[in-house]
Amino acid sequence: MAITGQELGLAFVIGGIILLLAEAASPGAFMLVPATVLLILGAIGMIAPSLLLSWWSPLITAIIVVPTTILTIKFYQKLAP
Repeated sequence: MAITGQELGLAFVIGGIILLLAEAASPGAFMLVPATVLLILGAIGMIAPSLLLSWWSPLITAIIVVPTTILTIKFYQKLAP
């Protein structure tokens, strides 16, 4: 039984929600970046399941990770100078 893109997308969304809850419980643990990436990839996987299982997936992940990391670092710098 193979895992489909929609199932993987749902797993990513659930993992992202869990990481967001963990970040809310202990702020500053820098779990916001992986949570955001998982939520976006999960949404992509649920909308376009074949895209999530293709070779485009690592490229899309890199495109999401870089700006998310930069924005999160800037947010934490403003939050606690």
